[in-house]
Amino acid sequence: MAMVTNFDQLKQMHQAAVVGGAKSKAWIDFAVTMMDSFPAIYARAKRVNEALSNLRVDIDKIKKEVA
Repeated sequence: MAMVTNFDQLKQMHQAAVVGGAKSKAWIDFAVTMMDSFPAIYARAKRVNEALSNLRVDIDKIKKEVA
């Protein structure tokens, strides 16, 4: 299965897996996709966390300048 990092598509796959139940084709497809996609999802999450951290630093600097 191809790597998927589109969260809407992953959500649809997850919903199909829940409906299909454990050991269904949908469940196995979702599990394999998550295993294959995890490195890309993790990398994206790290970038988001870093961007949020940088924004917090910027906001704190602005607060100090305004105060």
